[in-house]
Amino acid sequence: MQLGAAAGKQFPDPVGSRRSAMRRLWLGALGAGVLVASSAGGEPLKYTLGGEVAGYADTDNVYVLTPSLSLGASQPTGAWKANASYLVDIVTAASVDIVSTASPRWTEVRNAGALNVDYQPQNFGVNLGGSVSREPDYLSWYVGGSFRVEMYDKRFTPLLGYSYSQDTAGRKDTPFSVYSLELERNTIQVGAEIVLNPSSRLTLSTEAVLEDGRQEKPYRYLPLFSAEIAPTVPRGASVDLVNSLRLSGEMGERLPDTRRRYSVSGEFATRDGDHTLRVSERLYGDTWGVLATTTDAIYVLGIGGGFRAWPHLRLHLQDGASFWQRAYVAEPASGQISYPSLRTGDRELSPLLTATAGGGIEYATSTIPNTGWRFTGLVDVGRTSYFDALYIDSRTSFLVSLMAGHTL
Repeated sequence: MQLGAAAGKQFPDPVGSRRSAMRRLWLGALGAGVLVASSAGGEPLKYTLGGEVAGYADTDNVYVLTPSLSLGASQPTGAWKANASYLVDIVTAASVDIVSTASPRWTEVRNAGALNVDYQPQNFGVNLGGSVSREPDYLSWYVGGSFRVEMYDKRFTPLLGYSYSQDTAGRKDTPFSVYSLELERNTIQVGAEIVLNPSSRLTLSTEAVLEDGRQEKPYRYLPLFSAEIAPTVPRGASVDLVNSLRLSGEMGERLPDTRRRYSVSGEFATRDGDHTLRVSERLYGDTWGVLATTTDAIYVLGIGGGFRAWPHLRLHLQDGASFWQRAYVAEPASGQISYPSLRTGDRELSPLLTATAGGGIEYATSTIPNTGWRFTGLVDVGRTSYFDALYIDSRTSFLVSLMAGHTL
């Protein structure tokens, strides 16, 4: 039996027409921005063509191959620039969560496109962007923009940004009009870039993300345990052990319908000749009770002959959501089964620590900026420790990326 499976809406959203109108308005404004920017000035344009192939694999049997293409155009004076990109994600998974539900390995393809335009005629600038992403059972689109002003001889540049996105999750081969879970997201960003001296800058920003809607995964079901057994289920318990301890039946994931995310971040960058150091810190908290800190550092070294290389380190530590439980309890009550009203099997909402180390190398055929060919290779290895989750207690991931770009 399936207990409490997330119920999707059964009929089209009555406010869908207003959302469609908003989407058309934003996309129209974005298109108008591209036309206005492209008509500004009579200078010949510079074009940049780029391609990337990225691969991801982890010890939980998830594999992703992502080829992508991008095309950019700009004025030599830098008054405006635009960029369009397209990517394909090919995901193959047989993770422990899939195995635990006796589901077969699956392969899925995601297509995504994005368009961005930036226009800065004087000391103020405007940026507009939009994107759309489609999977067999998922649709997501985004529109947003920001406004900035250069002040005090460009030593201080405040920024104000806003974006809106909508995600629709469903089931494969089922129309959204029959079953769908919708999520709306409004994001407000306030930040500033401060030039400390000719070789150093500090960037500060704060962000509020207001999420409303359903964030459950339609295919995610959780095992149930008796009140006596639940405390004895160990961290990282195997599928076989969980199956031997669990009650019959399962329940669907159920998350709060609202989430408010808040973050404060800062990045310090300094340059000394051919060497550049960038260090950033982000503090995060939300109304689900998740608190997190993320530290990132990269040191770019010019090694001559058109080559640059860099090591990269990242550390992410977080607490779990207030409703997170390793083992959820179901109890008979008045002839029915009682279980928590909020529950999740997403271990990314559990307490965890991720450490990432890697690096990259880049070769440029020309020392003049924005000319010639540029080739880049990246490798990152991450290790995540889950302190209070079922099935696995750690995961190792590998990310490799090869990029090439040419400016005409």
